[in-house]
Amino acid sequence: MIGHLFNKGYKEVIAGAFKHNIASINGLQKCGMKPIAKKERITYHNNIYECVYVATFRP
Repeated sequence: MIGHLFNKGYKEVIAGAFKHNIASINGLQKCGMKPIAKKERITYHNNIYECVYVATFRP
């Protein structure tokens, strides 16, 4: 999927996951994505969660 986005002309792909969802974060990192400084708090189903972000750039 990431390669497809780069082939479409995207220069950067950013994804986010809830900080407590280690499996999602690990999966994103296995795809070559690296943590970035962006973090935010998101309300989901009336609960507040910290969201962390990862990114990868077109080679």
